[in-house]
Amino acid sequence: MIRRLIGRALGRRTIDAPEPVLGDAMLLGRGDLLDRLVRLRASASLMRRSSEALALDLEGLRGDLEQILGEKGR
Repeated sequence: MIRRLIGRALGRRTIDAPEPVLGDAMLLGRGDLLDRLVRLRASASLMRRSSEALALDLEGLRGDLEQILGEKGR
């Protein structure tokens, strides 16, 4: 506090260490960001698995359709 007052009086800006409360808020912010990142990764994994399953279903439907059309063509 005194350094800051002297610095202001001399026209200098001092850089103080972050206050403990601010440090806790920054850590909490990081925790929230990490939680969001974990949820996004889980969501992306679920979406990837769902899209892979959908692709397999579409391949199966394509095979069924080819078989049906092949039988109708005979």
